[in-house]
Amino acid sequence: MLWQKWQLLLGTAALLWPLTFSLTHPKIGESVAIAGKAIAQNPVLVQRQQRTALIIGNANYKLTDTLANPVNDATDIAKSLEQLGFKTILLKDANLRQMEEAIENFNRHLRQGGVGLFYFAGHGIQVDGENYLIPVNARLKREQDVRYEAMPVGKVLNVMEDAANDANFIILDACRNNPFASRQWRSLQRGLAAPTQAVKGTLIAYATAPGKVALDGDGRNSPYTTALLRHMKTPSLDVEQMFKQVRTEVLKTTGGKQTPWESSSLVGSFAFNQTNDSNRNNLITSVAKPQPSLNQPPVTTSSPQITPAKINSSSIPSSRVTSPNEPPPTPAPSPRLTSPKDKLVHTPVPSALPNRISFVQHPRLVEVVSTYNQVNTLGATYYFTIQVPKEAGTTLQKITINQHEGLDDINFQLKNIAAFEGTRSEKGKKLSLRDISKDQNTRTVSITFDPPVNPGTQITIALYPEQNPQREGVYFFGVTAFPTGEQSNGQFLDFGILHFYKNTGSLNS
Repeated sequence: MLWQKWQLLLGTAALLWPLTFSLTHPKIGESVAIAGKAIAQNPVLVQRQQRTALIIGNANYKLTDTLANPVNDATDIAKSLEQLGFKTILLKDANLRQMEEAIENFNRHLRQGGVGLFYFAGHGIQVDGENYLIPVNARLKREQDVRYEAMPVGKVLNVMEDAANDANFIILDACRNNPFASRQWRSLQRGLAAPTQAVKGTLIAYATAPGKVALDGDGRNSPYTTALLRHMKTPSLDVEQMFKQVRTEVLKTTGGKQTPWESSSLVGSFAFNQTNDSNRNNLITSVAKPQPSLNQPPVTTSSPQITPAKINSSSIPSSRVTSPNEPPPTPAPSPRLTSPKDKLVHTPVPSALPNRISFVQHPRLVEVVSTYNQVNTLGATYYFTIQVPKEAGTTLQKITINQHEGLDDINFQLKNIAAFEGTRSEKGKKLSLRDISKDQNTRTVSITFDPPVNPGTQITIALYPEQNPQREGVYFFGVTAFPTGEQSNGQFLDFGILHFYKNTGSLNS
């Protein structure tokens, strides 16, 4: 019996001795420490990053117009995000105090790292260039009341910047009919303003372009949230591509009346529905941190009750999934609106037909930029850079550029339009062009290459406006590429976005 105990002790010592030696030996111990650090810093080896979302839907306003869909929109977004791995904080018909407490709660969870998402559906306004989200109990009798009765979007951005987590998304379906438009407030402007605050690793998505009004919709959800619910479920679809598909769908469903818009400072890729068989890594830049339990009491008695997968707001007083490789459908040309009473008129666009020439892999719109972004300026140049991939399968024959949004029509000097290989900063061989024209009804410029552009080539088109628009705002230009052949399918690439100001400043696409 004693001999058996000695055997057991000797065997245990034999197993532990190499490990003890390796940890105490200076060289081997250093290697173990480095290896451990490498494993800890690889988030794929640790765990999938935490995902936290704050969702607010305000519909039953007490002192202004009620809305039909925001509570439905928020409820359905929360449900979808939960299915996609988000822990959600859901508020319905929230007052200002409840919104502020939820923001503080949201901030605590963001500090644990991972991905944060803020979604708001309801009334939103801009005053003096600042965007505000309206609580259901807001008393806005004077312009000065806004900063005390509403929540500034900048506060949400500050919370995200303070948390210093991996990536953040702000989605605002809040540009609906403005209930305060009839009030003579000096600084009140239509729709929401373009963001002026830049936070690294953040994407801000608007239901419609800055300065425009979004539709509430006739169904259960708004047109924007309907498209968002559909496309966020697409497996392994990069988030920026997802929002492009959302924009295309909303343009079609609203007949061109609403153009969703984003501003992004993301520095990697992210997919809402990340599948295991995808080679794409989610956007993670820091070590994944332990997630705290959401089983905690509410911040105050008026805060929503927290559950592990969802934060229930019952305590608050009421008041075609596509393949990620499938290109988005071609939107209808922009409507021409000559007066508020005119009806929108559209030219039908034929869909892709069999036996027509198509790209195997379609070209990509790389950049759209203007040399000057001050209104009324002469001598500006608008550069459109396009990459024709090696796997295009055919040559590029024609590009069309359609001004879709903007208060003023921009006229171009057609005889001066030029194209060259390379980028605006690294110009290469000049390309020969023919059949340059503009359709005044659809505001579309057509440019044909002669000879066509070969696959594997990056090109830049230079448009010379007679002058920049007289009125400031966001101007959208839809770019469509056509392969060589008499019967070819045009492929919509994306929208280029130019923002013109009354004072000088930098301009990005």
